[in-house]
Amino acid sequence: MPELPPRLHVTRALLAVLADAGMDGVSVRRVAARAGLSIGAVQHHFPTKAAMLAAAAAVLHAADEERDLPAAPRERLAALLDARIPASSVDPLARVWLALAAHAAVDDATNDAIVGLASDRRRQLAETLDACGASTAAARRGATELSALADGLAVQVVSERGALPPAIARDVLRARAAALTP
Repeated sequence: MPELPPRLHVTRALLAVLADAGMDGVSVRRVAARAGLSIGAVQHHFPTKAAMLAAAAAVLHAADEERDLPAAPRERLAALLDARIPASSVDPLARVWLALAAHAAVDDATNDAIVGLASDRRRQLAETLDACGASTAAARRGATELSALADGLAVQVVSERGALPPAIARDVLRARAAALTP
């Protein structure tokens, strides 16, 4: 197996630390240990914690952009919504998103790192709701509502560790979306 480029190797270690230990666990020292590198090597790629968190947000954004979505509006909507619900309570990208989202409330740099991602997710939902026949205003409002509901359900799936199965969370989210589309 080919060796990963150093920045990608450090980024993967960062994501693993965030997913396993949350925001409190993120430090240059811990990321370096996880990557099997020196602290200096990590700091070469990410000189600050804010730079690390921006990289984590960029990975989430790239994952969203790489998703292959169906062309049919209703199928696209279902796929967008399903993607927002973690597959399990230990889904690493969901845990990273939730850690970043929670930290954004108290840290401007983290907020700056994720605001584009959250905005793009709402925009994509609004465009899809519009394509499903909702008015432009209803599509924007519905996208905000579905995003908030998806985040809340994701928190429950991840934090309650099995109390809310992902399939039920997806059903709840899809039912709300169905009520928002003509």
